[in-house]
Amino acid sequence: PASSAPGGRGSRRAASAKSASTRSTSAISPANEKDARTGSAGASPSPVRSILRSHTGEQLASILAGKRGERDVFNAKEEGKKREGDLTMADVGREAKMPWETDGRRWHLQDRIAHSGNPCRWEGSVLETIVEKLEEFQSGATGLATKKGTKKKAAKRKPIKGIVRGSDLLKVESDQGSEAESQTKLCFNWNDPSTVEVTGEDRKLGWFLHALTRDEWLLKLYFRVGKKTFDQADLEERLKLKHVDEIDELAVYGRGERVRVKNSRGPFQEVLVTVHWLREIETPEFWQFLREARDSYLRRVETASTDVKDVTPWKVLGRKWHLMRKGFPANKQARWKVETLEALFELMEKHAPSENVIWNERQFVRYRFAKGKKDWAVVRTKSRTHIELTVMPESGEIGTGEIADVASECEVFETKDGRSGVRLKFRNIEQIQSAKLTTFLKQCRK
Repeated sequence: PASSAPGGRGSRRAASAKSASTRSTSAISPANEKDARTGSAGASPSPVRSILRSHTGEQLASILAGKRGERDVFNAKEEGKKREGDLTMADVGREAKMPWETDGRRWHLQDRIAHSGNPCRWEGSVLETIVEKLEEFQSGATGLATKKGTKKKAAKRKPIKGIVRGSDLLKVESDQGSEAESQTKLCFNWNDPSTVEVTGEDRKLGWFLHALTRDEWLLKLYFRVGKKTFDQADLEERLKLKHVDEIDELAVYGRGERVRVKNSRGPFQEVLVTVHWLREIETPEFWQFLREARDSYLRRVETASTDVKDVTPWKVLGRKWHLMRKGFPANKQARWKVETLEALFELMEKHAPSENVIWNERQFVRYRFAKGKKDWAVVRTKSRTHIELTVMPESGEIGTGEIADVASECEVFETKDGRSGVRLKFRNIEQIQSAKLTTFLKQCRK
């Protein structure tokens, strides 16, 4: 066979095996074993461990040779117990105050760091001058000069005997108002990181000025005055502030109008004025505006406690308020007609004495039992999509089988005191005029 032929594959395998056997035999021969024990041929015997070096042992030798003793074990539970004088994370740094709390005036007028972290570019003297001018108005040290010749012309006018003009009455009222200075003082609050607030003595009545100081390029001045005090077009003409896009020195664009007037909800009007340089507002027109704004705000807050109609008209108008097309969410109109609510009121009056009806809430009319303060029916009048009638009879028994077909929506629930109630939603007058609703209310009043 080819595998057994000289030089063939089989002869090569046999030679390789023989060579391996020879190497293995020589590796364990007595001579080699003796050399391994002595380290070299003919040398004296020596233990192998005597010629090895331990670096770890050299480092630990001094430690292991030292004194031995007991080590204190760390007790985490014991250390975690509260001790007198310990501080919580909330207490750490509580006594440290921020820069606007230690010296708010310096923070807003000198340090002036914008929200971006850059220094503010608008002049700090703008806000400082406005505050000084308000303090002057308050102390009465200076006033705005009246036009020359005004008093002389008024003195020359001769009243006609027996005739009283309407303009004369208006003049008398305006003169009395200008002579009587407001006794309410303005208060300045500097301890906010981004806003300087000016209010009256009673802060609950609202603020007069919010100066936003953290914008990099413009100081934003928000004033609150009496409603319809200023007109935007007229005020823009008086102040003559250039649009930001037209000022080459300011590297900012698209900031909108620099004078904005908005009649907000409630008794106030909001006026926004943005300023960069003091020279822009250092004019008689701006100081006149500031004086008018201050006087309007003080008149508003001085009469706020007595002028209930502007703040809570539902307490003054009662039934009329609930029939008005005002007071709906987002100032939007209702989708149902006012005749629908009038018809429901007339129907409810047949089943409830007038002395047991509560009209002085903003969006609810309550019909109460003759004794006690429990309601047997409540009408919600200021929902845009529907008129809501909730009935809760004293017996707690309600049959809603037929009435469910009359109302747009019907929901049965349980009150906090365990009575059963039903909530009905109406959208048109035909639903109110249904005989089934009348029958249902009679059953509830038994």
